[in-house]
Amino acid sequence: MYLLLVLSLSSLSVWGQKIDRDKTNANMALYNLLTKKHEPTIKSTTYQFQPKDLQKTYDQDVFLIKGTYYQLESINNDFYVTKSGNGYVPVFSIKYPLESFVNLMLNHIQEKEKKIHIIQYFYGGEKEIGPIPMSNINDLLGDTMDVFCSVTAIKKDMMEAVLVYHHRELDYIHLFTLKATFDQLFSKNGTIEAELHGNIPQDNIKNLFNKY
Repeated sequence: MYLLLVLSLSSLSVWGQKIDRDKTNANMALYNLLTKKHEPTIKSTTYQFQPKDLQKTYDQDVFLIKGTYYQLESINNDFYVTKSGNGYVPVFSIKYPLESFVNLMLNHIQEKEKKIHIIQYFYGGEKEIGPIPMSNINDLLGDTMDVFCSVTAIKKDMMEAVLVYHHRELDYIHLFTLKATFDQLFSKNGTIEAELHGNIPQDNIKNLFNKY
């Protein structure tokens, strides 16, 4: 009986070490992906919508386009547009900081000058990424992952948010927590600060969301 217990504990230890190694390798692969040389894709951000697709907001010039959500309804990919000519463009104005932050995180605002500086956490340490263009994140992760976000706090001129990329097939997420002052968000050379916890398995996700 004692021998079986020792063998069981030993097997659990080896299994745990394998998970740690796999997680470390996966996080290193994510780091290498985000730090590789890449020019962000800049595409047209003028959209056509039917009146039924436009939800009214507190401002008559701003409309909400509903998307889907992940785990919690507050973590979603809803975005904001305003009328421009014969179409609609994503909102990005200091008059609408929350809506602008959401649109930037969801890659509806695509400018090379919009940068993000990331601290990525590993077991026992951290690594620095960037600053890199904000659009690079979606360029590099968006082919296999769905994106969601939520502005979690607004304190004077500081906003805090979570940005989530969910792998459609393997069911894990990369979780970015962002902080940006209005100056960082809207000035030409402003850089948003972020922390990254990568490759989070499904069974840990709700606990993390409760934390934020």
